[in-house]
Amino acid sequence: MIWNNKRLTENQVLQYLKESEFYSEVKELLTHETTIFRSCAPHIYDGWKYYKEFLE
Repeated sequence: MIWNNKRLTENQVLQYLKESEFYSEVKELLTHETTIFRSCAPHIYDGWKYYKEFLE
């Protein structure tokens, strides 16, 4: 299908965010917004593979 050619992979999105001038702002925002998950549902937070890759 034609739309598959324009589809981004998770790794492409992560790479874009890491190279973005807004990386530190996005990282700070996501860290703040995930506080509840980290404290109340660590089993859910531990399963966030791409979020962990983003933080690296």
